Order: sequence, then C-alpha cells, then structure tokens
Amino acid sequence: MTAGHRDDRSGWSRSFLHLGAGAVGAGDQHPALPAAELSPGELRVLRYLPTNLSRPQIAAELSVSVNTVSTHIRSIYAKLGADGRSAAVHRARELRLLSAGRTLASR
Repeated sequence: MTAGHRDDRSGWSRSFLHLGAGAVGAGDQHPALPAAELSPGELRVLRYLPTNLSRPQIAAELSVSVNTVSTHIRSIYAKLGADGRSAAVHRARELRLLSAGRTLASR
C-alpha cells in the first residue's frame, strides 16, 4: 500500500468478510446472503418451500393470505437470486438457511 492509498474498509465490507457461518466459498457464483436480509415472514415461508405444499396450503399453515405468501416468495426469489422454487431451496441450503435433511414435512 502506498502513502496515497489507505485500506479503507467500510463496516459493510468488514461484515461481509466476516460472515462466517452460512457463507459460501470464494469460488461460488453468488455472494453469501446473511439470514438477517430475509424478514421473519420470509424465513417462515422459506421453511415451507422444500415441501409439496401449495401457496394456499402454506398460507393456511401460517394463517396469512395467499397474497402474503406470494409476496414473500417473490422477495425470497429476488434476495436469493433464484428463478423458481427449486433454485430457491437449493440456494437456501447452500447458505444454511435450511438444513439439507430436515424440512417441515419431516417433523
């Protein structure tokens, strides 16, 4: 580092570098997504995505409207960079937001 340049890491970059649990390897295509970026409602809906339940069934399980479930699913897809349910589940497992062997259907 030269005298004119300093190592100016923002709080964000330090946090990103120290994500630890849930972070993906440096060779992965997608950056790690901290679980905190998903809202509590999105995390609740996310837990149902590995199941065979439809959006209306998930809504009934969570006692929310189908529109709420659909909104959360769209947001989950966007935040995980997924284009569908399978991709979202796969990405969530990579980020350790879901455990690979446990879903709500197996409880």
